[in-house]
Amino acid sequence: DPVGKGLPRDGLLPDPFEYPLAPVLMVSLLARGHGLLVHACGIEEGGRGYLSAGHSGAGKTTMARTWRGQGELLNDDRLVVRVEDGRPVMYGTPWHSDLAEVSARRATIDKLFFLERGERNGVRPATGSAAAAALAARCILPMWSAEGMTRAFETAQAITARVPCFHLTTGSTE
Repeated sequence: DPVGKGLPRDGLLPDPFEYPLAPVLMVSLLARGHGLLVHACGIEEGGRGYLSAGHSGAGKTTMARTWRGQGELLNDDRLVVRVEDGRPVMYGTPWHSDLAEVSARRATIDKLFFLERGERNGVRPATGSAAAAALAARCILPMWSAEGMTRAFETAQAITARVPCFHLTTGSTE
């Protein structure tokens, strides 16, 4: 439960070196041109990687549950994404949401979905600067560093220019 991270459990004080310091340090490292920390669900199935990026409540964990048994879950909440040898790739992190069966392995990103809530289910393409902005909006950005922000936006542009991107809207379940 990401909301409960950092709160005392079993009478013990939180470990600030585990959370939130570790993700902040990771973002600082990635801001040096090594990639992005994105709010996303990452699945590898049959050698293909699917990244579903979304804000809190957009359906990342639901997407991960839907894929259970169909592929390997890298993470249901936060992944590192990078461009390596011209190919966008993703890595699982230890910072998961509800599903603890995460993997630190690497997978290529073959499709990128921006999860959104809406009136009805639908898929529509996302291209160009709008796709890069949609990815950046779902990242933990190094707002303390102008140079890091520039690199983050360049990385988002590089990834979305190389991977088919889509807005995936899910209708209300109420």
